Amino acid sequence: MVKRGDDAPEDKELRLAFRWGVIPANAGEDPPAELKTAYDWLSTSDHPVVDLADAVVFEDVMYRLSYRLDGTPAAGETYKRRRRALNTALEHAVATGNYRRTRFKHPAGSASVLLAWWTVGSS
Repeated sequence: MVKRGDDAPEDKELRLAFRWGVIPANAGEDPPAELKTAYDWLSTSDHPVVDLADAVVFEDVMYRLSYRLDGTPAAGETYKRRRRALNTALEHAVATGNYRRTRFKHPAGSASVLLAWWTVGSS
């Protein structure tokens, strides 16, 4: 979930830098030279979780969960795993008071929404 722009590294580089950054053994270490640019860019260009309250950002994240880097659809289980991870992050945001859970009323005849909708606020 990053802010896109002309200076953004390729998705593959971003994914590798992200994977490197989330490994606990790498905490406090400098990234390898080949990942430094992407890692530094990620560190300054990521969206805060509260940006998911914007429907455009949320829909973009949901779309990207369902595709691989090469543009082909991800396997069903891969999509489900990614969606569960996003849902867990949102539930953590609710637990820490950064988000408030709300119920979404589906318009008549629409397909079901895969994730609960969230809004910024407290409660």
